[in-house]
Amino acid sequence: MKKNDAPEIVQIAELIERELSALEDAARHAGNIRLHNERALEKAGRALQDGLNQQEALGAGLRAFSEAMGRLAQRQQGAIDKLAARAHEIQAQMQRMAEHMERFAALGVKAAEATNILQALPPPYGNGEPLETAAAGPPEELLKVDVLLAAVSSEAKQLAASADESDLSDVAREAGALRQRVDSARAQLALLSRPPGSAH
Repeated sequence: MKKNDAPEIVQIAELIERELSALEDAARHAGNIRLHNERALEKAGRALQDGLNQQEALGAGLRAFSEAMGRLAQRQQGAIDKLAARAHEIQAQMQRMAEHMERFAALGVKAAEATNILQALPPPYGNGEPLETAAAGPPEELLKVDVLLAAVSSEAKQLAASADESDLSDVAREAGALRQRVDSARAQLALLSRPPGSAH
């Protein structure tokens, strides 16, 4: 990684380290000068001034570091805020998923109820016991089955649309498939319900 590519906080920290090292060097240099004559005193004074200047540079670096830390804290808070918002979105979507799955399960119960009624009917409508005498027409239960299936089809259509709007693609697909199966079953029941010899 090139030095200029380093994060701001790293560049400032490296600058502070250099300034601090220079300050320590200046302090050692000023402390090693023997104060035995006028020239030495002037030299020590210059060394002292260099150290003070270095201290000012270090102070500026520390202030820049503090400001960079503040910007890092702002970035951190921004990321936390985004995570919190996403958490709310996930929670809301999980709630919508649970509600849609509950509705889908209720549709399954209704469809099963219709299937049970249908299976109990005598042939050719279901697998129940044959009637001893031929019936004049379709049993009344067949109408009840059709009403149930019509309700399931309508609710499945609404559920698919709601799931699609909520971006719950799996639920939307399953609800759509259920509706197709129910509509197909209703079409078959309609054929069975026609009186013998009626036009198609």
